[in-house]
Amino acid sequence: MSPDVARALAIDDASTTEDRTIDITTIGRRSGEPSRIEIVFYR
Repeated sequence: MSPDVARALAIDDASTTEDRTIDITTIGRRSGEPSRIEIVFYR
């Protein structure tokens, strides 16, 4: 497992919202334009 992924999964009760935030960018199939969402996750 890469160090970045291991760090991202090391979330506990003391983690801040910033620690739990993930940005996901996808490219539109028809438009070709990037679309970005930001989600907060909990384990």
